[in-house]
Amino acid sequence: MELRQLKTFEAICRLGSFSAAAEELGYAQSSVTAQIKLLEEEARAPLFERMRRGVCPTVKGAALLGHAQKILLEEERALADLSDEEPAGLLRIGVFESLGAALLPGVLVRMRRQWPAVTLSVTSGSQPALEESARGNQLDVLWVFGDQPPEPDFICLATLPHALVLICSPEEELAGQQVTLSELADQNLILGENTCRYRRRIQQTMRENGLRPQVFMEIENTELTRQLAAAGLGSALLPRFLVQDLLDLGRLGQAEVAGLDTVMHARVLVHKNKWVSPAIQAFVRAVTEDEKVQRFTLK
Repeated sequence: MELRQLKTFEAICRLGSFSAAAEELGYAQSSVTAQIKLLEEEARAPLFERMRRGVCPTVKGAALLGHAQKILLEEERALADLSDEEPAGLLRIGVFESLGAALLPGVLVRMRRQWPAVTLSVTSGSQPALEESARGNQLDVLWVFGDQPPEPDFICLATLPHALVLICSPEEELAGQQVTLSELADQNLILGENTCRYRRRIQQTMRENGLRPQVFMEIENTELTRQLAAAGLGSALLPRFLVQDLLDLGRLGQAEVAGLDTVMHARVLVHKNKWVSPAIQAFVRAVTEDEKVQRFTLK
């Protein structure tokens, strides 16, 4: 059993295809097939089931995958211990959509300027979807946002508290005022879908106080939410880093809500079995030291 065979085996499991693994690793598909054949002979059992839309590991294949991932991780660590090189290689980043829209560009610019040998790949999505991709070794590091704590198989490398703000049209009586939860319940609210963490924050707080929010409109798109609030069609709760530009321009107003917790945390996560490589360490630095991120991080 050779390291190159395990690398090929892991790539097939991750990508679900012999041809995709061959393309990623730079092998001819016949070489990939031959390597897996040798592994199956040594295992004395098939390692993959050929499905209509690709391949997936058998029971023995899944068992081997766990060992292969640990062996390949130890190889990465050993090579890193023997090397004094700067961060380099492919870094696959998973980012929560609102962070990606507002704060990620500056972080990536810093990465590009300071560590040009790092190749960046970015995937956006919900925290559960990103965590699942990281479990399958499809992502190296996650940057997520919300009140949902990481799953037990993830390690938090950095935590940054950010403020939520209730936005409305600057022409509304609400603008510049402090309101109670009861007064907020009477407002037309623009909320995300049921899975939206900002919506859950409002609903949970009101439920605990025997209140029910008046949902005027459900919208998942944060840019549209900003514009509708600015047009006077309702109020919305969003992270300050998503709305500060329109607040500065006077196109949005804001209100304080007594009794509503308006702190939510961003976290940089890695899977517990993931080696925290120099490239991942560089990403953590880029996030925590970025000027715009610092501007919107509560002290």
